[in-house]
Amino acid sequence: MKKLLISALLLPMIALADPMTSRELKVVCGSGHDNGIKIVGTNQYAPFITINDGLTTIFDVNYQGAVAINATNAKVIFGSTNTAPVTTNVVVAWVAVSVKGDTNAYRLPLYK
Repeated sequence: MKKLLISALLLPMIALADPMTSRELKVVCGSGHDNGIKIVGTNQYAPFITINDGLTTIFDVNYQGAVAINATNAKVIFGSTNTAPVTTNVVVAWVAVSVKGDTNAYRLPLYK
């Protein structure tokens, strides 16, 4: 009888528990001088951030800070256009880009 009573009391709590809840995550940083989010890994070789679609990883930041977008038709989209650089014949720096499955080395020029 005691077990039945305890089960009857716990059943509503179990029924209301939803392990897969989808909600917006909002981080308020305060003054702007503090970290909004600080992630500290206990395993130095594990990815710091991983986003998946339930089956495969589509975005991650590894322990060395490399960002990977793994979707099949992945695009990197930046904000709006800006004014052209003053000098377009002098490259100031290069950004290395790699395409999954492609062994070629690609570089994107950066102008000042």
